Formats: sequence, C-alpha cells, structure tokens
Amino acid sequence: MMKANKKNRILRLIKSGFVTVLFLMIANTSFAQETNPYRDWDTNTDNRLDRNEFNSWYSDNDFYRDWDTNNDGYYDNNEINSGLFGELDQNNDRRLSNDEYGNASWNGNYFEDWDTNNDGMLDNNEYSEGLNNSGFYDDWDSENDNRYSESELEESIFDTWDTNNDNSIDQDEYRRTGINLDQ
Repeated sequence: MMKANKKNRILRLIKSGFVTVLFLMIANTSFAQETNPYRDWDTNTDNRLDRNEFNSWYSDNDFYRDWDTNNDGYYDNNEINSGLFGELDQNNDRRLSNDEYGNASWNGNYFEDWDTNNDGMLDNNEYSEGLNNSGFYDDWDSENDNRYSESELEESIFDTWDTNNDNSIDQDEYRRTGINLDQ
C-alpha cells in the first residue's frame, strides 16, 4: 500500500511538473509572439517587409496618426520630429540619451553636434533643430507643398529604413531604426 501511495505521489508530481513546463512553454511562445512586431508585419513570412506589408501595418495600426497634433490631415517637420523623438525616448523622460539616440542609426551620428547645451542629452528642441538642419527631410516632400501626406510619410519612412535600397526591410534594418513598437 505504501509503495502504491508513493508511486501515485510521484506520478502526480511528474504530471504537475509536466503541466507547469507546458504552461511555461505556451506562455513563453505567446509572449514572444506578442512582442515581435516584425513578425506581425511580415504577413507572407519571407523575413522581409515589402512596401505593402509596411504600409498596411502602419495604416491598420494608426502608428503615427497621433503625430498630427493640429489635426489637419498632414504632418509638418515639427510634428514628425516630435513623433520620432517620442518613439526614441524609451524611458519617457523627455530627453534622449546617447544610447537612445544611437538606437536610431538612420539618424546619422550627430548627437554631439545637436547637443547645443552640452549636457549629454538631447531635448526635443535640440533634436528637432538638428533634424531640420540636417537635410533629413529633403526628399520626403514629393508634392512640394511643405507638408507630408500619410502616403508621403509611409513611403519616406520605408525608404529611410530600407538602408540597402533593395525595396524591402530585413530584420537588421528594422532593429537599426531604434523604434520600439512593443509599447
């Protein structure tokens, strides 16, 4: 009888352990799926984002719509600067550290030049002035009307992220953006 009870207890522990491991595997898989926006965008699972996947995700998720602070349906440099700044400011302290700035390798290496008060951080004004003076947006305004439509913004951000100009964004290019879409 004692051997049977011991055997049953061991079987219950094994079953309990198995259920725990199974739960952890499912939870880990779910967590990984929820925190991998690149995979969510890559609807054809070819490990590259083409323009259609990129534009569909942006449109479907209203990613930058809150950047249009004056609600005119267009974006100006200041709205885009503030939007990008907010995406890079991972700790939401309204300042970019060199690390936060450095996550967006597509901005170029201007941190020290843009840090005009030499405090080792970029505030929104320094960041905006730096971007405006860098010529970063020179090719974005395809309609030449000093503002950016949603399609201009989508196309321009895609082209900026596609650093090797192969008309797709691979995972390395995506990581280099520094944009945290897991928020």
